Amino acid sequence: HTQSKWVVVDALFGSVMLLRHDVMEWLGTNELSLFLIGLILALASYFQKHINEFTHLLVIICMQTWLRVSQKVHTTNQVVVGAIVGSVYSTLLYITWNSLVLEAFASSFSVQVAVFTAAAAASALGFAVYVLLNWFKDDDR
Repeated sequence: HTQSKWVVVDALFGSVMLLRHDVMEWLGTNELSLFLIGLILALASYFQKHINEFTHLLVIICMQTWLRVSQKVHTTNQVVVGAIVGSVYSTLLYITWNSLVLEAFASSFSVQVAVFTAAAAASALGFAVYVLLNWFKDDDR
């Protein structure tokens, strides 16, 4: 529980630093941008100390969404579709895990090893496919 809290705090402050950069780029260096950056840091500190992990994650999701659109990494439509697809996928994964795997995972070391091995293999395979598909693409995009 403590480790997951620190992951959330780290992600929150990483998002805050990107947001700080956006404010400085948007407004330049002046009294308003410095005030907004101070306010953002104060709110992040408040969230870190006084709000539960779910709210932390909600704040991070909102900040990351805004950053993705403001940095022109994604369009608003892409972010909305990604949120919908991600929510449906996460819900299905949660239901499947709780109904099929959780009890066996908690009670058997061999199931834990099998799950972690399958996850590592799937991640390695996904990375290998990505590399192979993008290896020969033209760099002049």
